[in-house]
Amino acid sequence: MNSSFNKLAKGSYFLILDNLVNLGIGAIFWLILAKMIEPAALGQAMVVTGFATTIVGFSGYGIQVALSKYMSEYNAKNMPNAAKRMLKNSIRGSLILSGIMAVIISVLSGQISTLAYQDSSLALLLVFTISTFLPTQTVIAALLGAFQGMQIMKYVTMADLIFQASRMAFAVFAVVYGLEVFGILLGFSLASFLSLVVCYFYLLPRAIPASSEKKEADEGTKHVVNFVSLSYFSVGIKTLSA
Repeated sequence: MNSSFNKLAKGSYFLILDNLVNLGIGAIFWLILAKMIEPAALGQAMVVTGFATTIVGFSGYGIQVALSKYMSEYNAKNMPNAAKRMLKNSIRGSLILSGIMAVIISVLSGQISTLAYQDSSLALLLVFTISTFLPTQTVIAALLGAFQGMQIMKYVTMADLIFQASRMAFAVFAVVYGLEVFGILLGFSLASFLSLVVCYFYLLPRAIPASSEKKEADEGTKHVVNFVSLSYFSVGIKTLSA
């Protein structure tokens, strides 16, 4: 009983800390940039990143919800191999979906920037951000869902801290060197890539250690696909309405 309570308390602590990291460093990030570049340029960066974040809501956060549920189940049943297969298939499916969405948005970037934002100069910025930021964030969302399901919330906090801190460093450095809006977007993409590398090559092997091959019950994947599809829709709609 005490062990379960301690685990719950520890998870809640890291969840609160994660929110503070995202909100606190995120606010400081934009305040610093507001002092460094013109309001119009900052507005463009916020529009593009806001649009990209909305798309990530469809491509990544749905799988995060689904993976958290199934990874928790496999963890409780001591089925590490099934968990690895689930994560691998989920990442593959998410990358395919994000790739399709990136192509569609890139093709329609001119219309989106002109009709939705009345600013044709956003087209290339949208293409760059969607092509570089969307795939990495999609995989990160899947990995964070796995960490949540494995009840290792400190890894979620670490991943977000790496992204927030490195985003600030990369973006400020790029703006200092005169890259303006593109520098901010480049900071988002580089920070996302760095966070992905740390999550996949450092944190994931510790969350799901290598284990000897053994027979595990085949849970099937059809119900997983249905659940993930529903999660994509519901989380995407929630993102749009936020």
